[in-house]
Amino acid sequence: MDAEHWCCCRKYCHGQRKCLKSLRTWQRHLQEADEDEKPRVRAARLSRPFQNFVATTNDAPAAGPSLVQPPIASGSGRTHSKSPAPSSSSDDDGPSRKRRCGSGNLDVNIPPPPGSPDHDQYIPEPDFDALPENLEGRDDDEMHREPDVPPDVPPDGLDNNDIRVPDQDQRDEIPPAARWHNPLKDLDLDTLARDVNRFELQRDMQFILALHNATLNDGAGLIGDALEHLRNPPQAQARLDDSDIEHGISLFLALEHASESAFNKSRAAALHRHPEDNIPSLHQVKKIISDLSGITSIIKDQCINSCTAFVGPYTDLDSCPTCDEPRYDPIQLQRSRGRIKRPRQVFHTFPIGPQLQALWRHPDSAELMHYRNRRTQQIFEEVARNGGVPDAYDDVITGRAYLEAVQQGRIKPEDMVLMMLLDGAQLYETKQSDVWIYIWIIIDISPAHRYKKKHVIIGAVIPGPNKPKYI
Repeated sequence: MDAEHWCCCRKYCHGQRKCLKSLRTWQRHLQEADEDEKPRVRAARLSRPFQNFVATTNDAPAAGPSLVQPPIASGSGRTHSKSPAPSSSSDDDGPSRKRRCGSGNLDVNIPPPPGSPDHDQYIPEPDFDALPENLEGRDDDEMHREPDVPPDVPPDGLDNNDIRVPDQDQRDEIPPAARWHNPLKDLDLDTLARDVNRFELQRDMQFILALHNATLNDGAGLIGDALEHLRNPPQAQARLDDSDIEHGISLFLALEHASESAFNKSRAAALHRHPEDNIPSLHQVKKIISDLSGITSIIKDQCINSCTAFVGPYTDLDSCPTCDEPRYDPIQLQRSRGRIKRPRQVFHTFPIGPQLQALWRHPDSAELMHYRNRRTQQIFEEVARNGGVPDAYDDVITGRAYLEAVQQGRIKPEDMVLMMLLDGAQLYETKQSDVWIYIWIIIDISPAHRYKKKHVIIGAVIPGPNKPKYI
């Protein structure tokens, strides 16, 4: 939904509520308005969907997220309790990054006064003490984060186990604005793929169709024990009963920034002091960690010039469709008479599923990932209490896009929300070592923890030296 900028000033709009072209125009109208009409202009600034949202705040049934917990956590359901009364703020307080609301309720359905110039467009007189303060100092993105319908949320002190899931009748009473249909499901991808003419679009549609038709059993991703681990992840916390294996893993983690040679020398020194120990080698340690966590990498071939990867519709190609460079080492291919096909360049993908499953197996990381559900409940409570805005825009989940997705059921309590980032990096200062890495940020973890290195998840490593041309 595009941003709306409404005004009802006397100078330009002649007292009628009109939609302006930009926020800058609305701010000019507000600046040139008389002092006695500025509160009315601020009220008219609210969009029609926002007014409808506020009007349904007190009557709408619960439709927000619940605290349904993933594996190893207890308690699930949704709440139907009423929101607490609005809080009050002092008029002497200065501007703040938090949007605060005075006492009283915002009522946008008050009928227009007699003799209003236009009954349909005229903005009624609301309780201006309840409006957000200092709107003209807000940026455009911050002023337009408005969820459609706020749900009821649990009161302070309510245990997660006491939250109940609404019955079917209550779910059916959710206003139509909260229901959402994915328009992409109505697309005929096969027809679109046949109708495109440009090479770039044909290539894109081939990959889109490949993704649309992909399954876990197609052999393109995880296979064998790794796939079984993904389908049926262990529920218990991983434990090590072998002290030698624990020693090897501790040594591996302590030398995470060191070379393989450093690990081998440290292991050799430990075995020299205790020859009876059976400390696993570096290869064995990696295999043990992979078996315990279910995390492994998928290795695929790519063009030597980083033009593209040989996946999807390009799986069977022997040369790059962009630069025509051979996929396999031509010397090795010639010497073996075509029997040995050694790729000239490969990249590693680390599937996100096993990594998220591993986090739920430890109580500390599992507790951290309850943040989003709990904070979402609080945000909907703030929205209902403050007339449509949270106390502060301090996280991505206070944004309008996220709140609408939760309200419409596109993001469910049992889902996990991720942010993907892609950038290049040089691994060594003294030699050419450019790579491209994409990472996952787990939004379910609080901002105080999610950006720390231990909680940032590696998605893929694409070697350089050239920048990937098609990702």
